[in-house]
Amino acid sequence: MSAAALREAAGYALPTAALVLLPKCPACLAAYLAIGAGIGVTVATAAALRWALLGLSVGSLAVLAARRIGRVGSARRERAACRCGPPTESR
Repeated sequence: MSAAALREAAGYALPTAALVLLPKCPACLAAYLAIGAGIGVTVATAAALRWALLGLSVGSLAVLAARRIGRVGSARRERAACRCGPPTESR
């Protein structure tokens, strides 16, 4: 696997992992922050932080998907314009 492929896979893996590991309730996020980092936050702050993390994860996945779709589309357009394929038989 090339370095570019690994970078692309990591680009998808990080926001996906954030979405998977993001707790559903704000109280759980507040508890995780208190246990993991020693930061005490209110449930309202945790709810806002949860929505922000959710938006960032979905947004970054959308950007990555748009880039991927753009690359696939441009490659198809190049192949169509080039017509570098094998010669076809004409009757």
